[in-house]
Amino acid sequence: MTGYILHRAADEDLVHAAHYIRRDNPVAAVQFLDRAFAAFDFIAAWPEASPIARLPARRHRGIRFRPLPRPFQNYLVFYRIKPDAAHIYRVLHGATNWQEDLQLFG
Repeated sequence: MTGYILHRAADEDLVHAAHYIRRDNPVAAVQFLDRAFAAFDFIAAWPEASPIARLPARRHRGIRFRPLPRPFQNYLVFYRIKPDAAHIYRVLHGATNWQEDLQLFG
């Protein structure tokens, strides 16, 4: 496996979060995106380094999560390891009710 595939919902999560951060601090919004893509690169290189999320739906088994690097560690990257790449599904703030809201993962 090499690389990662960024799914549409994850891309939209990045755009929304960057816009939210940009309202108060445009420089931090750019740093947020830099840290997100650094996390994606880390996931592509070491996909099994992150824990598996405890999600109740069977179809979500095997989804892992990794926090973004500081100072954006409150955002979590959710992904699944597949033979072709790490599939990145969502980038969510940790305050999101991700363990209960199964609609977040399609």
